[in-house]
Amino acid sequence: MNHGIRSRIPLAHIHISSGRAFLSGTNRADYGQRVHLAGIARGGIRLYLGSRAKVANSTAIDCGSTNFNLPRRGTITGSSGNFAYAPLSDFRLSKSEQKIELTVLPSPHAVGPHNVADVQGDDHDIVFHRSHGPIDTDRRPIVVTGDDSTIRNETEYPVILESSASGNTVVSFGPVTDLGTANSVSRLRQPKSSED
Repeated sequence: MNHGIRSRIPLAHIHISSGRAFLSGTNRADYGQRVHLAGIARGGIRLYLGSRAKVANSTAIDCGSTNFNLPRRGTITGSSGNFAYAPLSDFRLSKSEQKIELTVLPSPHAVGPHNVADVQGDDHDIVFHRSHGPIDTDRRPIVVTGDDSTIRNETEYPVILESSASGNTVVSFGPVTDLGTANSVSRLRQPKSSED
């Protein structure tokens, strides 16, 4: 069975849960992901223990622990996911220097107290695109605790810069609460969705 996976990953690192595939990394791995769908699994595309990871054109939805997480200097491009049961990304173990471009999919039936994303670690370059459709009225936040990252939030979800956050540059359509120090914050007009 293919389970929607096309990759160069050793078979031992592909796991099946609830009939869908999800991936997990190890310290020795160099992953170049070509996952088309990871969903309804304990964890989505979880590669934070790998030495390198590149994820492109992938979707992770309805995953229980998180939908995406990467090692230091990991990249995500052209990908999307939701936050129905867990954060879209949780930046596990405060891994730093990630380049991330994700489209946030609607999660109208989100369950639990989690955030849209928990941005830990430092020196990230992150873009959150908005998906097509009406503005979401459930405004869970994107929470930032690290330093010196550049974040472009094209979604309606608010950004909270915690007291530990310093030196971040945030451009956001959603409102921003800055509880940190030396952060630069500016607002966007409502951007077009990624499908417009």
